[in-house]
Amino acid sequence: FGSINTVIERNEITNLFAMDQTNSNTCYAIYIQSSGSSNNENIFRNNIIHDINHNGALYAIYSPGYTYSKIEHNTISLDYANATGGVTRGIWVTSGPNTVLNNIVSITRGGGGAKHCLYYQNTNIVSDFNVLYLNAPAGANSIGYY
Repeated sequence: FGSINTVIERNEITNLFAMDQTNSNTCYAIYIQSSGSSNNENIFRNNIIHDINHNGALYAIYSPGYTYSKIEHNTISLDYANATGGVTRGIWVTSGPNTVLNNIVSITRGGGGAKHCLYYQNTNIVSDFNVLYLNAPAGANSIGYY
């Protein structure tokens, strides 16, 4: 059972760990759990994700195996300098077809975990016009990965 034509937009996701910045659990700010269909895509647009201050793995937008999503015009800033560990990914998409367009992703997060602005595990992803910035002090850092 899935959803089609779902629109998630104009949300501000922030301060999820304000009371427990030493937390080391995995965090998914937006976790996509449904496929759309051709011409009935699920749309994730104009969301702002910032100030996610904790020590665990952090995935701002995550789509594990779902198709026909449009991830567009989102702003992601993962900048907690005091983070001590955990993988960091701005947008992680594992299958396609999907589109990732016109997003801003900035990662300056601390910690030794690998960091990627865009992380793709499928060739059927249209990705264009994204603004990517990565300047993290440690870890294996890459603007993109496929």
